[in-house]
This record gives sequence, C-alpha cells and structure tokens, in this order.
Amino acid sequence: MNFEQLFVGAKKGFFGLDIGSSSVKIIQLHRNDTGYEVTAAGRTEIERSKEEDSRGRRANVVAAIRKCFKQTRAKTRYAVCGVSGPDVAIRSFEIPSPPDGQLEDALLSETEQVCPFDLDYSIVDYQLISSSPAKSAAEASQAQVPARNEKTSGILVAATVEVIRKKLQFVKNAALKCVLIDVDGLALLNCFLELEELQPGQAVAILNIGELFTNLVVYKDSALPVIRDIPYASKTIIDEFSIEQSISRAYAHNILYDTQDAEQQSNGIRESLGNACEKLIIDIAETLRYYTIQCNTAVDKVLVCGGFAQARGLIDLLNTMLPTNVMLWNPLHKVGIDAAVPDIESVREYGPSMAVATGLAMRNI
Repeated sequence: MNFEQLFVGAKKGFFGLDIGSSSVKIIQLHRNDTGYEVTAAGRTEIERSKEEDSRGRRANVVAAIRKCFKQTRAKTRYAVCGVSGPDVAIRSFEIPSPPDGQLEDALLSETEQVCPFDLDYSIVDYQLISSSPAKSAAEASQAQVPARNEKTSGILVAATVEVIRKKLQFVKNAALKCVLIDVDGLALLNCFLELEELQPGQAVAILNIGELFTNLVVYKDSALPVIRDIPYASKTIIDEFSIEQSISRAYAHNILYDTQDAEQQSNGIRESLGNACEKLIIDIAETLRYYTIQCNTAVDKVLVCGGFAQARGLIDLLNTMLPTNVMLWNPLHKVGIDAAVPDIESVREYGPSMAVATGLAMRNI
C-alpha cells in the first residue's frame, strides 16, 4: 500500500461540514485582516424512524445535509468533512530522520506498528511538524545516512477506505462536493490554534463530547499533540442516566438539556449524571495523567465543546471530578458573524457544538 493523501480535489471557497450521528452542522468563514467572520452557519437534526434500516438511515442523513445547506444559504457547494472513531487512527511520531527519498517507507513501517486495522484497506497521510536542521551542501554530498541525533516528527493518520467512502457518498448524494477529508481531532486543534492564545509552556486539553465519540486533544506549544477518540459520549451517558432515574430516554434528554421545570430536575440529577459520566471521566483523567508524566507538564485547563457540552450540570461535574480547571468553550464567541446570517443569536448559542465544523472551515487547501 502506498501513501495517499485524503484530498479529493481542491477548490477555492468551501464550508466545514460536520456529519454527526444525530445532527449535521455547516459553517462557512471569511478571513480578513481582523480575523474570521461567519458568512453561513446552521445545524439540522437527523430525522429518526422507529424501524430505521441502514438504507433509511443513509437517506435521513442526506436529507439533513440538504436541509442544512439550504438553510445556511452557503454560497458554495464545496465542503471539507471530518472523520473520527474506531476506523481512524491518529498518532504523533518522532523517528530518526531517514535518508532522502525514504521518508514514506519509514512512515509506512511506523504505521504498521501502531495502526489497529488492515492497512491494505486504508488510506494513510501525514503532516510533518518539525525536523532537525537541513545538512549543508558539503554534508549532503557525503554519506546518505543522517546523523544519529537527527529526528523527524509529525502526525500520522490512517483511515479505513470504508469510512472515507461513506462520508464521500453522503456528500455526493446531497448534490455537494467534498474537497478534503480531515480528522475531527485535528480540526479541533486547528480551531483552537486559530482563535486562542496559548502561553509559553502552557498545556491545554480540548474535549469535544459528541453522540457516539468524544474527541480529546491535549496540546502544548513545544510538544506533539495527543489526540484520542473515546468510544463513550452523550448517547451512552443519556441511556445510563435514564436508567438511573427510571425515566424514558426522551424525558432524560429533556432534563439534561434544561427543557423541563427546575423543580422536576432536582431529584438526584447530579448524582445520576456523575454515575453516567463515570467511565468517560476516568478515561479523560487517565489521559491527562499520562500526558503529565510523559511531557512533565500538568494540563492547565480543559475546554469542553460538542453537542453535550451544554448539558445541565456537566461543566460543574467535570470541574469537581477532574484535576484541573474545566470551562465551556464556544469558538463562535471569538469570531464575527455577518448580519445576513439567519438567526444569529441561535448560532452563537449552539456555538460549542460547532467547534469541529469551524475547524474544518479553517482548513487550508
């Protein structure tokens, strides 16, 4: 298997398209001298039926993409999409710098050691972050073997052909065109780096809690990032919360998203939410502890985004259970919004759920 970039064909003018399991988010940005401005944005729930087969599910996703695109009034049909989950592997690497022309062979060997699925049915790409200074012309004319202390580092990504194919098919069936496949975790990091300032030596974690997966990114300015997709997110949390409270899942959803009277929400809500989130919190805490040990740096803060970020009591719970400061992160508070965008206040309100889409819209092509 050879390296293949995840590019499908580059065009100028595109929007970020985040296709989740329960909703579709679209955002288009314009960059000027003062920063970013939202020129189109929207979110549409994916309709569900009681007896939904795979074909019905695909049709509902495509319908949601079409509806969201129409509502946003985006001025282009070109989209950047992201992938995450068990069919995607993201690893930082640091390897001895290989001789000229042998980098891809060295990275393929590295991928074979860390990738959890069959590379014969995968697409692999990489981004170099840093490497040792280039040799002088005199040095280059000598031996082709680099000095032992020279290192090449970066981020390696592998995704199954199937997960890429599904994403492309959704976009194509919605009469749009995908110009690039990105990775949700890298889109989050890109969004953060474009909008936030990180103090020298400071480490930050970005926690995106979706419906099926939680993306966790830990980053420090002088170190390679740690990026994980945790298979525990709002769907499982709400299911377990409803069992704890002995209520229907729909009613549990309403309680957690604050659509019920406060009096109805007071019966052990915090305890039940804590129990439902316990596995996720343990996984996050272990990752932060691992990062602290490996990088000799404690994580200063955790920024929480995603569709579940605004669930009732979640931020307070995470602040209690995690060994660092936790806060809600709304990337749209850091950008302007064009007056022509429909329902601006609602767009800002659900901004935490738009973090991945925003990062995708910032992607350089």
